[in-house]
Amino acid sequence: MSVIIRPIEENDAESLWHMMSALDAETKYMMYEPNERTKNIDRIISTIKEAATGNNLFLAAEANHEIVGYISAQKGILRRVKHSAYIVVGIRAAYQGQGIGTSFFKQLAQVGR
Repeated sequence: MSVIIRPIEENDAESLWHMMSALDAETKYMMYEPNERTKNIDRIISTIKEAATGNNLFLAAEANHEIVGYISAQKGILRRVKHSAYIVVGIRAAYQGQGIGTSFFKQLAQVGR
């Protein structure tokens, strides 16, 4: 099964929401509990647009035209925290252990240079 790592786009918002909702049900490690995430596509689009600024990163892992994982890294804005980033990674259980997370962090390291 081929997985493509690519920048997330605004038209991915609906698919991203479905993937995140499914991930919420698969793991206890994400912020939301099952069925707690509200469907706010406009907010997801806003987050995608915001990530496109500066040295932020928002990537999707895609398999069979479906988003199966993502990484979001938002750099600090204020001078005291410009060197830091808030990083969230989520990968569907069926796709874990295939190097997706490693690929995400390799690309993140490239942005930080």
